[in-house]
Amino acid sequence: MKTKLTLALAILLIASLGVIAAGCEGTVSFTTAKITDIVMAKGVDAEKKPVSPTSTFTTDIPEIFCSAKMNNAPADTKVTGKWVYVSGEAKDLSNFEIDSATLNIDGTAYFSMSLSRPTNGWPKGSYKLVYLIDGKEAGSAPFTIQ
Repeated sequence: MKTKLTLALAILLIASLGVIAAGCEGTVSFTTAKITDIVMAKGVDAEKKPVSPTSTFTTDIPEIFCSAKMNNAPADTKVTGKWVYVSGEAKDLSNFEIDSATLNIDGTAYFSMSLSRPTNGWPKGSYKLVYLIDGKEAGSAPFTIQ
């Protein structure tokens, strides 16, 4: 008797899950990829690891780098880096996206992105680089220009 009841409940549960799943629209996205070791720096080496790590830069620096480590990325994982001016002396540009770039990365390895000094120089203030994996935020690194 107990076995029949357990079997009936299991069938009912499976059928219920099938009805729930059939009523859902859209796609489910899951990735094993993870970004770690996000470090702002004045440069990167041949392995894309940070050289002269810092989160504070002067207005005369020609290029700012960010080194990060991708872990367990399936083939063709898309990583986007969005450079954002958060706030500072350029009041009308708060939370302004300066630039973005997308890389295809797989496996586990360091990678880097960089941003060159604008023609008119760096506005003093707070900035950040936001990383997205397949369109979902996966980490960020704040930095300052002073």
